Amino acid sequence: MNFRVCNLSLIDVMEILLSRSKQYGNENKTNGQWMKKTILFFLLIFLFIMRVASQSEKSILEVKGCVIDIIEVKYGATVFPQGGSMLKYGISTPKCILGKESALSIMDMDGPYQVRSSQKCSILAAVDHLDVDSREGWIPTGEKIVIASTGIQLNYYLYQYDYITPGEWVNVPSPSEKGTTTIIYGDKITVSEVMQPPGTVIAKVAHLKKESVTNPAILVLPNGDYLVACSGVFVKSGEKSGVTYFCSKDKGKTWKVLSENNGYISFYNLFMHDDVLYSMGTEGWGGNSRNVIIRRSDDGGISWTFPRDSLSEGVIKCGKFSTAPVPVVIYNGRIWRAMETGVKGEVPRAFVMSAPIDSNLMKAESWVSTNGIAFNSEWFDKKLVVKQWVEGNVVIAPNGKLVDVIRVDNWTNGNMAAILTVEDSNTLVFNPKEDIINFPGGGKKFTIRYDTISGKYWAMTNPVFEQDKKKKHSGIYKKGVPCGLIRNNLALICSSDLRHWEIKDTLIISDNPFFHGFQYADWQFDGKDIVAVLRTAFDEERGLPKRQHDANFLTFMRLCNFRTDKIPTIKINSINNKNQN
Repeated sequence: MNFRVCNLSLIDVMEILLSRSKQYGNENKTNGQWMKKTILFFLLIFLFIMRVASQSEKSILEVKGCVIDIIEVKYGATVFPQGGSMLKYGISTPKCILGKESALSIMDMDGPYQVRSSQKCSILAAVDHLDVDSREGWIPTGEKIVIASTGIQLNYYLYQYDYITPGEWVNVPSPSEKGTTTIIYGDKITVSEVMQPPGTVIAKVAHLKKESVTNPAILVLPNGDYLVACSGVFVKSGEKSGVTYFCSKDKGKTWKVLSENNGYISFYNLFMHDDVLYSMGTEGWGGNSRNVIIRRSDDGGISWTFPRDSLSEGVIKCGKFSTAPVPVVIYNGRIWRAMETGVKGEVPRAFVMSAPIDSNLMKAESWVSTNGIAFNSEWFDKKLVVKQWVEGNVVIAPNGKLVDVIRVDNWTNGNMAAILTVEDSNTLVFNPKEDIINFPGGGKKFTIRYDTISGKYWAMTNPVFEQDKKKKHSGIYKKGVPCGLIRNNLALICSSDLRHWEIKDTLIISDNPFFHGFQYADWQFDGKDIVAVLRTAFDEERGLPKRQHDANFLTFMRLCNFRTDKIPTIKINSINNKNQN
């Protein structure tokens, strides 16, 4: 847009206004100051109007297609979603596409197949061949995009479509028979007809790919309301990701934000003890997490305590630690919680913390820890890639002993867990010959709770099915997706003895292990139902998450009559392409 008003440029207007301001200032200092403020106010309004007007001239495109991402085009930027760091836009990239957005799929898929706009415009498409039928309206521009890396060179050819039928869909040129995704370029692009993720969306990240939802936790409050916490949403530019708390007063149908970015704490859970609401986790953010801390809320989750330093009330163990939203258990007059060490470069050590039930949980002196047991890959078959154990759950076993059932990060089959036994408040033991068990989905975080009505232990997990092990594409998953990252299936599993588990219901099956993840389920019993929250990675109108691990949604699910009814499977078919392996 040409920034001119009444034949005056924006710079001319600014100079006139500033000149008048100086004139008034010389005549009357007070009036001059007032005039400057007034001029500045109207100038900001003027700039805002000009910006909006400028943006309104840009065409907004909608595209249809399978597994479509939106990526900004600039020198050095990665071309394809999950394409790896090598295939980037080089210095020979045509200037006409720089600064625009691109809509495309992973290399092995067709990409967008239709496009439209709300106004007349020119649409650019890049195709991997020169056999586009001009009768379809796509005319070659003569420009070429060369995408090269070591041993790889992809040639794309630009086509232009003179779009004069606002609102109508037009077909997009297809790639060659065994070629790579077609690419659409535009000032602003959104993906049309995107499926909604399963369940109820509580929140999604403000900036796709820049933030991700982590640490979903849920609690049913004494009055029946649901309290949920997570990190990664409502993050402002330049800020760290704090905890955001949500509340539902209608059994999960609608949600209200109680508090945004309230304290930098990771791996926290929510629990009630003696009618007081607590959250326990580690101070800091993600890999920088440090001391074990506990927070207290006296108003239902709106405001929370937070320690000022390592000596403050609320810091209950100093060091570097890791955990997840996992349960606390009351046992033998104490409250117990599983933890792990989180020292970079060292294998995690599993341990359990506890405090007397009548003690001040906010005081470090109330808490004691067992010994730590370090993970050892020598316990496992040499053919397995087993990296660590983390995110343990304390639970009372059928024999009356307290145990820590812990995730085994197995990237070969993903279906293992381990059981460590708490002998007393100072002692944790483990027998690798007897206490490594088969556990569907044990390679990813899970929450275990015991149900007194059914007499069973329950968990929601991400089991690995054989069909997903075989899926791959030409980018970062050219050798397939490691089992530790296969999170596109969600199941409800149960056991009578903690050692033999079965899948009662397969809740979600998606055919997309690359971008879909229904993970880190935290859940609670609510009468005949289970209520759960998940960090969910899924398609949206802005494109795709980076990968299945990096969730863009916080979602809520209800499993009705879970003890007696067969819960129907939600089947999601998002990949439908002849080139997909």
